[in-house]
Amino acid sequence: GCISLWKKICPMLKGVGYAICVIDIYVGMFYNTVIGWAVYYFISSIVSAGQYVQGTTENLPWTSCGNEWNDETTCTVLKEVNGRNKTFFNISSPAEEYFQRGVLEIHKSDGLTRLGSIKPSLALSCMAVFVLVYFALWKGVKSTGKVVWVTAIAPYIVLFCLLIRGITLDGASDGIWYYLTPQWEKLFTMQVWIAAATQIFFSLGPGFGTLLALSSYNKFNNNCYKD
Repeated sequence: GCISLWKKICPMLKGVGYAICVIDIYVGMFYNTVIGWAVYYFISSIVSAGQYVQGTTENLPWTSCGNEWNDETTCTVLKEVNGRNKTFFNISSPAEEYFQRGVLEIHKSDGLTRLGSIKPSLALSCMAVFVLVYFALWKGVKSTGKVVWVTAIAPYIVLFCLLIRGITLDGASDGIWYYLTPQWEKLFTMQVWIAAATQIFFSLGPGFGTLLALSSYNKFNNNCYKD
C-alpha cells in the first residue's frame, strides 16, 4: 500500500503514506455519508410509490409543503415563487426543507457542540453503504473488477433516462443551445483553469493512494499498458 511504498522510496517520507491513509478515512466517511443520503432518498421514493398505489399520498415528500417537518411560515412551492428573492422574502422550497428539516433535522440542533441523538434511519442507510463498499473491495481487484461492470454502466443508463426527460421539458432547446455555445472569454480567467486542474486531480486521485493500493495486487511484471 501507500505506507510501505513511501517507506521504500524514502524512509523520511513514510509520514506521507500515513497522511494518505488519514485523508482516505475522512474522504471515505464524507462520500459514504453522501451516498447514505442517496439511499435514504431512494427508500423514501419507494415508500412514497407504495403509498401512492394505496391512495394515501399523491406527491413525493420533498415536493410539497404541509408535512410535519415543514415550516409553514417559510415553505413555498416552486410554482408560487415567481422569481422572488429567497433571502429577502425568507422563503424556502419543499426540497430544501425536506433535506434540512426532514432528513438532517438541523432545526433540532443548537449547534456543533450539541449534535443530538443518532437518527436510526440515517444510521442504517450509512451502514448499508459501508457494507456494500466492504463487499465491493474485500477481494481486491477481483471483486472490484466485477463491481465496475455495474458502476461504469449504470451512470450511462441514468444519464440517458435524464436526457430523454430533459429534452421533453419546456425550454429544452434554449438550454441545449446555451450548453453548445462556447464562451471563449472564459479561457482567459484563472478560475476556469484552476477548476480544470482540480477536476483532473480529483478524477485520477494521485494523492489518495487508491491507484497504489489496487496496483499492489498485480504481479511485479504485470503489463500495465495492456490493462
